Amino acid sequence: MSFLAELARDYAALLISICALFLTISQTRATHKHNRLTVRPHIATYTGSKEDLERAGVRLIEVRITNSGLGPAIIKSFEPLLDGVPLKADEPDDLFPVVAKTIPAALISDECYITVLRPGHVMAKDEVVTIVHLAMVPTIHDDPEALKSALNRFHIRVRYESGYEELFVYDSRDHRIVS
Repeated sequence: MSFLAELARDYAALLISICALFLTISQTRATHKHNRLTVRPHIATYTGSKEDLERAGVRLIEVRITNSGLGPAIIKSFEPLLDGVPLKADEPDDLFPVVAKTIPAALISDECYITVLRPGHVMAKDEVVTIVHLAMVPTIHDDPEALKSALNRFHIRVRYESGYEELFVYDSRDHRIVS
């Protein structure tokens, strides 16, 4: 029995050190996981359509992208899609002719704009960017369902990173419903 007591006394410090090391490693992992979650961005889009209250018959459509996560979203790529096919979008002016041709309504071109998010753009927490603003005048041949169908042909795919360089992909085909 004295042999076991002597053995326990000799190795007690080693056993305590091993337990302390294990607890330190566990706590470090938990802290690291918590830190990653506290800076995780979350991008989403919102599409709004409403009548212009100041001008009868004019409809305003906006698509906004927002970072509703807890940390900044560092944009790696921004791809507008038409029928699932990426569109060339180096400049906003590249997209307007495609939108004007696809939307079955008369656009008020000097009141319409499109924003392109460039790689390296950092969206802060709670930042909202209007990526499409359309003002249109309905014609006698306008069909609300045709407009809805045309709008649903457009989507975006955004690749972005957190501050920890974790890559995320947002694809509006999984989230957007035009009402």
